[in-house]
Amino acid sequence: FVMVSTGAIILSVILIIVLSKGISHPIHALSDIARRMTQLDFDAKYIPVRHVSREIDELGNSMNELSETLEETISELKTANVSLQQDIEKKEQIDEMRKEFLSNVSHELKTPLAAIRLLTDSILQTDQMDMETVRDFVTDIGSEAERLSRITEDLLRLTRLDSDLLDAPETVEVAPVLEQVMRMMSLLAQEKGTELTYRMEENCRVSATKGEVHQVIYNLTDNAVKYSGKNGKVRVELRHEDHDVVLTVADNGPGIPEDP
Repeated sequence: FVMVSTGAIILSVILIIVLSKGISHPIHALSDIARRMTQLDFDAKYIPVRHVSREIDELGNSMNELSETLEETISELKTANVSLQQDIEKKEQIDEMRKEFLSNVSHELKTPLAAIRLLTDSILQTDQMDMETVRDFVTDIGSEAERLSRITEDLLRLTRLDSDLLDAPETVEVAPVLEQVMRMMSLLAQEKGTELTYRMEENCRVSATKGEVHQVIYNLTDNAVKYSGKNGKVRVELRHEDHDVVLTVADNGPGIPEDP
């Protein structure tokens, strides 16, 4: 009896150990899967084991489904995050373009306003001005008013976040624009006591807008006249050079100092 009892106890212990290992192994596997899921590692999957209770297999399959669902959800979140980041970068670029555009527009507004003021003052202050000159000045004032209107339209497009903020480039004949600027700048040169001369070739065409060409010529000439001083000399030249159009504005002023 003692021997039979002892054998039964030993056999029971062995069976308990085997069964406990059979049950604990898949539970450890499920615990490891859960741990890896917390680290966003969704490659681990539960594999059903024979001789394991159906409940554990069902729990393992549920863990697999949960892992796949979390993986898909996190993948969608990552995609949405990338898209959001791109939208933020695009908005920052638009804001930067807006700031740069407003800075350029504020500078461009000064040019036609100064030209209109200069032309109107000349008409009002010059006694017995001939009608042909008056008509030329009034025509130039109208052109400057049109430039102001175009700039205003650009500002309106900016408020609508239109990507095409400026006029589309066209083929511009530079000589007539240069001649118009020279008529206005000659008045400023007379006030400053500066000698302003110019020479131009015909058929000098560039791909731009008239406003841009006008702005370039006006800014360069205006700076030359201002900084050449009294008894200064400013020479403007428009010419062909191979396939390029070259505009040269030279003066006898102190020039731009070199950076130290």
